[in-house]
Amino acid sequence: MGILRKLIFYNWLKVFFYAALSFLLLLTIATLVSGFTRDSVTSSQVLINYLFELPKWFKNLLPFACLMATLFSLNFLKARNELIAIFSLGMSHRAFIQVVVQAATIVMAVQLLVSAYILPSVTKKRYEWLIETGANFKSNLPASFNLSKKTGKKIWYKMENGFFNFVALDQVANELKEVEIFFISKNHLVERFVKAKSAIFKKDNLWEFHDVLFLYNLEGEEFPIIEMKNISSYALLENPENIRKVFSEVETLPIEGLYSYIKNIKRTGINTSEFEVLLLEKINSALICIVFALIPIFSIYSPSRRHSSFGKIVFFTLVFGVVYWLISSSMLALGKNGSLPPVIAVFSVPFIFILLISSIIYKNRKLG
Repeated sequence: MGILRKLIFYNWLKVFFYAALSFLLLLTIATLVSGFTRDSVTSSQVLINYLFELPKWFKNLLPFACLMATLFSLNFLKARNELIAIFSLGMSHRAFIQVVVQAATIVMAVQLLVSAYILPSVTKKRYEWLIETGANFKSNLPASFNLSKKTGKKIWYKMENGFFNFVALDQVANELKEVEIFFISKNHLVERFVKAKSAIFKKDNLWEFHDVLFLYNLEGEEFPIIEMKNISSYALLENPENIRKVFSEVETLPIEGLYSYIKNIKRTGINTSEFEVLLLEKINSALICIVFALIPIFSIYSPSRRHSSFGKIVFFTLVFGVVYWLISSSMLALGKNGSLPPVIAVFSVPFIFILLISSIIYKNRKLG
């Protein structure tokens, strides 16, 4: 890497670090002050909850830190007339943009690590901590987190006299897919086993099972009794509303676990749009670090301080960022409810911004 590239690269990373630190300090002060004024939690609980929420904050602030890094690093270079000197020494605008992309790629890698692995893991630990301590930070706590455990491809629930599991819940039809029930005797042995292709909720806790296989006398010495029925009914402790809440635990899965989970329940015919949006958004949150880093890049085409107003650039850039988040949030909501395909809901807005940035670069291609 040449001297000019190093100057741009390290200057961008330095500004990025200070921007991220500034955002983090503002969020820290606001959160701790708000937490310490609450009577329902202790000071230590406020501090621990603050540490648990750090990955979520990083996920949200890193793109804006990238935006501010490009914005302010360019302004500093202009203020010292270094931007004009850089281009007069032979560096092209394309090469300058490549250096910014390289620096933003480092942030993108960190963002992907945080979004895909660190955040889900910390979220799960936070849920467990909330349950264990009873701390009053339960706005994001699934009501059924302590009732179910994901093991492999199934979701398990404990019954009064055994266990049952299912692959997925069709939230529209209130229908469980691929249900299994294990009835446990007083001797802690499986005495009966029921397997059904589906179970449809009727009323109270009553479920109607379809295409049912029964195995009786499993704890005896004789050969088990096998029976098949098209329809049968069972009373389960959980109704669809309680079971539905278990899906909020999906956010605790790492990216490959989430992919496997979607792949598994998709074969049952259930609409997985909400989960696909969650998966793709992890990738998108990393990609937008580069997009946000390039939003102010048009400023390099007016390197002189006399040809640009920093106040106007800041205003335009911030408006650009806010508009992005407003539109993106609306698109994600449409994707989660199935109104738009998940890929379009997640990537259409970044794609439009990339086209706009590309058009600016293309129009100024003659400048180098």
